Amino acid sequence: MWHLPFIFLFIQWLQPALQGWSPEQAYLVYWLWVLVVVVPFCLLFFKWVEKPGMKLGERFRPRKASPAYAVTPRMLSPGRLSEKEEVESKS
Repeated sequence: MWHLPFIFLFIQWLQPALQGWSPEQAYLVYWLWVLVVVVPFCLLFFKWVEKPGMKLGERFRPRKASPAYAVTPRMLSPGRLSEKEEVESKS
């Protein structure tokens, strides 16, 4: 999201200064700009803005029930005997 404005800044500010350079040199300077400015900024932006935003969103998202603690209809019916008690009462 933020890499494109930085690339536009490169085009606006630095590309005019590279007019007398060979295309290979200008392309190398472009990739140096990407590696030295764009990538570190985007990583820091992700770490300081995106990650905290995701954690904040997790707090507001409803949680799913774990399969280990899933409630079955049998557990909800009141007065129902356990399987062991049902077997004992039938004998």
